[in-house]
Amino acid sequence: MNDRLRSFLKKASHYFLGNGLAILSGLISYPILTRVLDPSEYGTMGLISSVLLVSVAAGKLGIQNSIIRFHAEAKKEGRLAKLASTYMTAGLLMGGAAAALQAAAALGFGAAGWIEGTFAGLVLLTAPLVLLRVQHSFGMSFLRAEERTRLYNVIDVVARYLSLALALSLVFWFVGGVRGFFVGILLAELIMATVVVFLTHRVTGFKPSKPQSKVIRQALGFGLPLLAFEVTSIVLAFGDRVLIKALASDVALGHYTAAYNLGDTLQKFMVMPIALAIQPMYMRLWSEEGAEATASFLSRAGAVFFLLAIPSIAGVTAVREPLILLLAGQEYLEGASVLPLTFGGFMLYGGYTVSAAGLFLKKETHRMAGVVGGACVLNVVLNVALIPSWGIVGAAVATLASYGVAIVALTVLAFKHLRFDIPWAYLARVTVMSVVMWASVFWIETGAVWSTLLVRVLVGALVMGVLALGVDRQGRRMLLQVLNQQRRQ
Repeated sequence: MNDRLRSFLKKASHYFLGNGLAILSGLISYPILTRVLDPSEYGTMGLISSVLLVSVAAGKLGIQNSIIRFHAEAKKEGRLAKLASTYMTAGLLMGGAAAALQAAAALGFGAAGWIEGTFAGLVLLTAPLVLLRVQHSFGMSFLRAEERTRLYNVIDVVARYLSLALALSLVFWFVGGVRGFFVGILLAELIMATVVVFLTHRVTGFKPSKPQSKVIRQALGFGLPLLAFEVTSIVLAFGDRVLIKALASDVALGHYTAAYNLGDTLQKFMVMPIALAIQPMYMRLWSEEGAEATASFLSRAGAVFFLLAIPSIAGVTAVREPLILLLAGQEYLEGASVLPLTFGGFMLYGGYTVSAAGLFLKKETHRMAGVVGGACVLNVVLNVALIPSWGIVGAAVATLASYGVAIVALTVLAFKHLRFDIPWAYLARVTVMSVVMWASVFWIETGAVWSTLLVRVLVGALVMGVLALGVDRQGRRMLLQVLNQQRRQ
């Protein structure tokens, strides 16, 4: 195994460990919130989170992506502090403007009666989170660009557990309900944004100053198309919730949101470590060694992604019902039917971090927004057609189909700029092994939900491990490398 892949696996292992601990906080809060909040309240919480995603994306203007793209060049030329000063000051101004816009929208739409008063109040309450999340995102992007993987993950884990502790404390003992949840999140993120800004100052040496117009123009030229990509991705991910609310019911929305959030949490555990580790590495490889070395690295990284994604989809399909019953409860069991479809869509789409590298490297990011925008239109059409007859399963099918179209289109466009070998034979082997694993466990029943889930997970891991280690030589090398990296950590 070459040094580049070894370095990638080392950094990815940091993100897997940190992301795993962060995801655990979500798995802790998930069964609590699904029992404290009824399905309609849980659906409202999901909609507020969607509003925040759009507002934060507008506040960032895609600039956080340009930090990763231009960091290496700025550091090499000795102007990192000036670059960071411009970005962090701009983030303060843009985040503040986006927060003010969300607050104004809540007041205006609420007064006009376009949204109900309780929902408008929650949108207004959460407006300061927009500013905090923009600053936090910019600072963390600098830590990621510096490849400070340990520090990045420590901050992420602390932020998650602080948010969990404060949010649940307010839900149970002080404010209560969805409002208490978001007040706790607001307090936690105020603390962590302050910490991240301080650490960014220590790492980059930035000082508040007037943003440099040349740097801003360069950042916007790269970032604005990615803003459109980010916003359309959010609409693609969460637009179905609005349609479920309109075409089905608040209870159906709660069932769908619970399953969707669980699938999203599991996907982040699998995909985010790869995405966080891989982009700075292929940006640096492209700058230092050129296209051939970058393509070779991406081909190997793609094999790692397949080894994680395909067995994960099969595994989630095998444990969907006991997983929902244990974490969410009987009230949300209907969501089990959509979990494999939404999770499969998430994992499929997550591959763009590898396959669409050519669009990032060649600064053709405007094409990504067009692709995802088309997928959004497809998603809306399919939702409108399928929800009335298929309910939330129709929404999940629409999600899977839309993500599939998006990843194929992004890959075709990116390969015009940077083509690398896709290990089709290896993908087929991993698929067969994953089907064998699924067939080995889906029928297991022990009589208790927790033990059924535990036995299926353990037997599935054993079967997949034996197949990967005993039959698949390439998978064996990668698994052993990951385990060695984790042991050293």
